[in-house]
Amino acid sequence: MNKEETLALYVQGRDAWNMWARAMLLKREALQNDDISVVGDKKKENIESELRKWSQLAFCDFSGNHFTDNEGEFSNYIFPHHAKFSGSIFRGT
Repeated sequence: MNKEETLALYVQGRDAWNMWARAMLLKREALQNDDISVVGDKKKENIESELRKWSQLAFCDFSGNHFTDNEGEFSNYIFPHHAKFSGSIFRGT
């Protein structure tokens, strides 16, 4: 996801976030299971392409965000892939 998409999902709360994350993890598992049973180069290329797309959709970009006292609490959040927080500021405890 790009930064705007990441933040839009984050403001929906932990339950919405984790529902999305679990769906993404299931999608990756399905793609990986397809990869194991692949026969033929063309199908393998298609699965690899889908895994690259999945990586882009599962990436979370919080970079440069300023989290206030009530934000920036990520305990019990599921991250299905990499998350970028570079340049982010966390205020509060």
